[in-house]
Order: sequence, then C-alpha cells, then structure tokens
Amino acid sequence: MMFNIKVISVFVFGLISIGCYPQQTPGTGVSQSKVYPSERVHLHFNDSFLLAGEYLYYKLYCIDEQTNSLSSLSKIGYVALINSHGEEIFRHKITLENGMGQGDFFVPTSVTSGSYKLLGYTQWMGNLTITDFFQSDVIVVNPYVDNLPKPKALETNSKSQRKDSFRVPRNDLGKKRNECYSR
Repeated sequence: MMFNIKVISVFVFGLISIGCYPQQTPGTGVSQSKVYPSERVHLHFNDSFLLAGEYLYYKLYCIDEQTNSLSSLSKIGYVALINSHGEEIFRHKITLENGMGQGDFFVPTSVTSGSYKLLGYTQWMGNLTITDFFQSDVIVVNPYVDNLPKPKALETNSKSQRKDSFRVPRNDLGKKRNECYSR
C-alpha cells in the first residue's frame, strides 16, 4: 500500500511538471521578465552661484521614462546639497503632486565657501539600483567666513625677504652689461 502511494504521487508530479513552461515571448523562445516602471528626476533651480544669506529655490519634476510624462508613482521626492567631503548640508523631503514639488533653502552664514553638488532623487529610483539621479554643481561663496586659501606669493612673513628676492645685485648687473658690449 505504501509503495502504491509513492508511485502514484511521483506519477502525478511528473504529469504536472510536463505541463509547466517558463514565460516566453511568442516566437522568440526568450523568457520574459516583468518590466517595472522607471522614473527620473529633474530639478529646476534659480542659480548655481549663491552667496551666504540667499535662498536656493527649486522645483522637482518626477518623469516616467516609458511615457516621458510626469510620473504619479512616487509621492515623495528628495533634494540634498552635498559638500566636497561628501557631507550633507541639507536634505528636504518634497511632497509630489502629479509628479511635481517645490521648495527652498536658505544658505546660512555657517556654510563655508566652496563647490557643492545638488542632488534630486526618489526612493523608487534606489529600489531598481538605478544611479541616474539628478545632480548639478553649485558654488557657494561666504564672505563672512575666511576659509579661502591665500595666494602663495603672500605667504612670506618678512617684507625684506620679498624685496631681496626681486632685487638684482649691482655687481652682477655690471658684469652682464660688460659681457654684452664686449662681443
């Protein structure tokens, strides 16, 4: 009796597996995977050169890549400003309505002068391992913080060293003049 149950179950599973086929595109023989929607972000902002004490105004557009129209998939977008050391200066969560959202950022006087990256993305973009988020360069100048490098010519401490380095000794000048006339 035990033998009959094993034989019958193997026979039934064999018949079931014969009728199973992978999903294929008709006529190609290639298996078809499910296509997930993808989106990209574009930021429109007021200026790429900012002074401390100004506002950075921006508008975020979330675009469906298949239809090339505004996407309704993501309801939240993110805008971040990153400094040259990879530190985040700010990150805003933007509510998206019909694929659009907007916001602003006041550049405080505590931000140092330098080059920054403005980023725009959604969480959905991270789910699909897509690294095509929006990025743009932004330069911030802060006249209230002295963090700019000094020119190398001004780094010497003594005024006499600077005068002597540009002065030609008189006796060398006389030798050079005599060599020119002696020819």
